Amino acid sequence: MNIGEVVFGGAVTLAGTLVVQLFVIPAVQARTRGQERWERDILELAAVIEEEFPRSLDT
Repeated sequence: MNIGEVVFGGAVTLAGTLVVQLFVIPAVQARTRGQERWERDILELAAVIEEEFPRSLDT
């Protein structure tokens, strides 16, 4: 086992971990937050429609 190969493997692993932590994870979290906001907005819209639409029809 060559020490240079071990160091190189460790460096590649470190670089891969940094890429995942700096780019992949934040992108996935942003997409998840956007989807959660969209779902919350749709539920709020449905609640408003259920409350306001019958009132509009009555007037």
